[in-house]
Amino acid sequence: MWEALLAIRHYGCPISDTSADIPGVHVQNLSKAETSGHRAKRLICLRGEKTQINQFERAFREHEFVESFRRISDGKSRQAYFTSKIEYNSENPSILNLLGSHGCYRDSTVSVQRGIEHWGVYIEQKESLYKLIEKIGTLDNDLDLQKCINMGTISDTPPMDTNAILTQLTARQQEAFETVYTLGYYMTGSDITMDDLGEAMDVHPSTAWEHLKKAENTILSESGQRFFGGEEPMEQLIP
Repeated sequence: MWEALLAIRHYGCPISDTSADIPGVHVQNLSKAETSGHRAKRLICLRGEKTQINQFERAFREHEFVESFRRISDGKSRQAYFTSKIEYNSENPSILNLLGSHGCYRDSTVSVQRGIEHWGVYIEQKESLYKLIEKIGTLDNDLDLQKCINMGTISDTPPMDTNAILTQLTARQQEAFETVYTLGYYMTGSDITMDDLGEAMDVHPSTAWEHLKKAENTILSESGQRFFGGEEPMEQLIP
């Protein structure tokens, strides 16, 4: 089994197009399914400044392939949920359609920012992955193969549930972690500080630090559980 990470600028896709026009909004495509023909329905989460989310909402509705876009959460926070129905052009089908036609499995959540869709996919034959990449390219889309590894034989070890981790983070904790990651905080030699994070989040640096530390604790605890096992957090096992 092969695991790949594809970064795709899907021209003609309402999500990719609108995200490119309004890069300040982070889109999470939480769930989607093909319906009849080239129609697709989605559950979408938008995160960012409320004014930019509203701007994204207006622009998305105006896209030629959008049949509906309905908010299902209130507009009081920096995170909003929507349902949508999209009808793709048959000459440029959805990425989900292409993945299915090439025998790919996919992660449940697709992250989109600055117009780039990030797809985690799994496929049994590497040749099929290359055919998928070639097909996406022939449709005048931009694609960057960011990772391609041979997973070998699937083991009995359960995979890390990234969606479950996200549900344990508050919106501000998730925002803090994503912001420092995007700024390059974890890169060797980075000079990003909590002042930079606080400015990006429009909060005091100490508040930004608290959100980040809580996010890191949750993510690292889950990672440790996944890689090293054990039923209890390490601090509870130490006498």
